Amino acid sequence: MVGLGKFLLECPFLWDHPNLTSLTAEKIVAILEAPHQDVDSVNEESDFVDVEGYQPLYSSLASSQKLEDDPLIAIKDAAPYTAQTLAAFVQANPGKLRVLLGAMNEGSAKGLAALLAQQGVNFQALLSA
Repeated sequence: MVGLGKFLLECPFLWDHPNLTSLTAEKIVAILEAPHQDVDSVNEESDFVDVEGYQPLYSSLASSQKLEDDPLIAIKDAAPYTAQTLAAFVQANPGKLRVLLGAMNEGSAKGLAALLAQQGVNFQALLSA
């Protein structure tokens, strides 16, 4: 999720194509609005389909060496991080929020506004930036 947000905010190519920008933003909003499932609560028996050859590959992956340093360890929750980085981006790039909202579907645009408000970001102030 954090990577998708960074992609949206740091890829100049994306901002040259409003339809791609809006689709990316809509997916971010959808992910952040979706109910969270605790990773520990995943039931491997019912949540995964057994595909021939999958088990040996999964076992190989599961027993592979773990990353020692997680570059995103400081980010505990993607929603506040995304809201703060979007706010900083909009303040540094006046007019981009209006372009983004103009290309997004109405439901996602309202979801983005609600998400920002939940995280304490003044949406109206961002619009005037």
